[in-house]
Amino acid sequence: LYNLEPYFFQYLKKSKELIISYNQLTYLGNNVFYGLENNLEKINLAGNKIKIIESKAFKGLYRLEEISLGNNKLVDIKKINFDDLESLKKFNFFGNKLISFPSILNLSYV
Repeated sequence: LYNLEPYFFQYLKKSKELIISYNQLTYLGNNVFYGLENNLEKINLAGNKIKIIESKAFKGLYRLEEISLGNNKLVDIKKINFDDLESLKKFNFFGNKLISFPSILNLSYV
């Protein structure tokens, strides 16, 4: 899997967990998770080649509790809007070369 277009998951509205790890993804655009707002709790994107995440990639994911972005090629995530991630407790970014990290409140594990 190389690319996820906007609205890629719009018909998977009842999904609670997405595992898209160890593919060839390099980019997460705005609205890519549209349609999953009401149920999605976990996203595993580890082991891809993600370099860029657009500011509204995680828009509306109020129930999301865990994001795994470990072992990608991320350097800067400060432009990502995390405001909608009210339930976020775990954020795995291990194995990236982050030069800055935004202030994300309410996390149990980073």
